[in-house]
Amino acid sequence: MKLGGVCLATYFILDAVSRENNAAGLTSPKFAYEFKSQTCRVDNPHVPEAAIAYDERFLRDLYGKHGLIIERIVHGEWGRKGLVPHWQDEVWSSKLR
Repeated sequence: MKLGGVCLATYFILDAVSRENNAAGLTSPKFAYEFKSQTCRVDNPHVPEAAIAYDERFLRDLYGKHGLIIERIVHGEWGRKGLVPHWQDEVWSSKLR
């Protein structure tokens, strides 16, 4: 990405609210399985790439490591009050250096 460029990426993000709803079994996908580390959970351990939820701190660190700044996160409803299946979170970022 060029300096000053903007990126929009979507993820399932695990923060305090989505983790609580996930633990209560309210989210869709369910993300019932920890996958290789505490930085992500998957819906299906046999096909992990089908749906992955990433820890918010992990994403923030990863973006920073690669010279991107997260401008804002717009939470979807998959893990929040609406609990709309597969409505992912948006991460808006820009190039730092």
